[in-house]
Amino acid sequence: MIWDGTYVYCYKSNDHVLQRECYSGHKSRHLVKMMSLVLPDGYVLDLIGPFSGKSNDSTITKEILSTCANLQHLCQAGDVQIVDRGFRDVAEEFETLGYDVKMPGLLGKNDKQLNTTDANESRLVTKCRWVVESFHARFKKWRFFSERIDQSFLLNI
Repeated sequence: MIWDGTYVYCYKSNDHVLQRECYSGHKSRHLVKMMSLVLPDGYVLDLIGPFSGKSNDSTITKEILSTCANLQHLCQAGDVQIVDRGFRDVAEEFETLGYDVKMPGLLGKNDKQLNTTDANESRLVTKCRWVVESFHARFKKWRFFSERIDQSFLLNI
């Protein structure tokens, strides 16, 4: 299963609390985040959200793993979870659940490049992730999601 987060822009809210939750300092805009679960053949398993604009991929995934018991029914121990580097904080939680985590390689403190084996494995993971990026492109082509969403629709997504 391939995990990746995406975002949908939204308008500023008159509700101050909601406005603060939706603001992303990283993008300097108001947005909500969604988590995509896509199988390697392109089948979209789930699009979970919306989540706060302040949350990153690892905090969203921790919340999903703690609240969603259906994941254990969909995946067996030893199944591969393909993620990007934004999930490095949650990789241990996947491994404690018995999943094999595949993530692009991270350089060591004094390293300038990955060794050949790690670079090839990292390249393979990146090639496998195109499926979820393709889904995000199709998702954002829908007219409703291609523009900013009014705050009143957020509960209905």
